[in-house]
Amino acid sequence: MENNSAEAHGLPSPNGTSVPDRFRIEHKLLLYGLPVILVAGTLGNGASALVLSRPRMRDKSVYLYLLALSVADTLALYSSAAKTWVRLATGAEWLHASDVACRSLTFTFLASLHLSAWLVVLTTADRFVAVWFPLKAAVFCSQARARLASLVLLVATVVFDGHVFWTFELMPEGQRLERRVTRMWANAQPDRRPAEHRWRPLFNAAKFG
Repeated sequence: MENNSAEAHGLPSPNGTSVPDRFRIEHKLLLYGLPVILVAGTLGNGASALVLSRPRMRDKSVYLYLLALSVADTLALYSSAAKTWVRLATGAEWLHASDVACRSLTFTFLASLHLSAWLVVLTTADRFVAVWFPLKAAVFCSQARARLASLVLLVATVVFDGHVFWTFELMPEGQRLERRVTRMWANAQPDRRPAEHRWRPLFNAAKFG
């Protein structure tokens, strides 16, 4: 029997775009849009890094934060967008190459995201002090304090995201399903949950706050 439905001909369904067409459009947008984002982001962050690394820019703390922010944003861009584009274009998923690749890429992505977010916080705090407390700006907005704050942030990020290297691993599909069922059972038994499950909400609140 001939199928005259809208989905059979790839036409929009009554509630919007048909599923095959929607996924095809999303795939094309990512396949051709991600390279544009990568090139624009790389050029923009590279130009920012070149300008902010000039000798005359090194005497203000805010420029140090912005320089570090351009580096963190570039790492986030390549550990996420570049990896996704390679998977769409070639079918190769870098996360599945090995345990080392999985842990390293995940750590790089998480650390760069957290560094980027908290560098924005440091930049905002720096400008807040400089505008509202100009007499104290020379003390709290110095290059030495900016370097110290950036170093503390880097160490804290490594500590918070370092768990990736022993809590992430590649598993066969059957074991992955078994692990998921085990975790569901652990979540359903509050008294038997590991300490990690009990403290994870507080851990995430401190990390993303």
